Amino acid sequence: YDDNGISIDGHVEGWFTDDTAKRFEAYGWHVVRGVDGHDADAIKRAVEEARAVTDKPSLLMCKTIIGFGSPNKAGTHDSHGAPLGDAEIALTREALDWKHAPF
Repeated sequence: YDDNGISIDGHVEGWFTDDTAKRFEAYGWHVVRGVDGHDADAIKRAVEEARAVTDKPSLLMCKTIIGFGSPNKAGTHDSHGAPLGDAEIALTREALDWKHAPF
């Protein structure tokens, strides 16, 4: 579950009142909370924890910043459901020190 606090309309604070973890726990799921969705090692640990629970499904709750690395659009609904654009992609590649070819 990508918990970035953003919808296509903007920040969800104030209207998204669902306690997703409690809801899935009520369904009988194993819930792994507080996973840093930008940390590969944290994600790996969460997956390992989930795999260790074999009697029910698991939900990994990954806290992320939508548009992570984008200097002008990170954390905003501007990066939700729309392309960043060539200029912002170039800035993001620079901010993340991304030397690999575009894909």
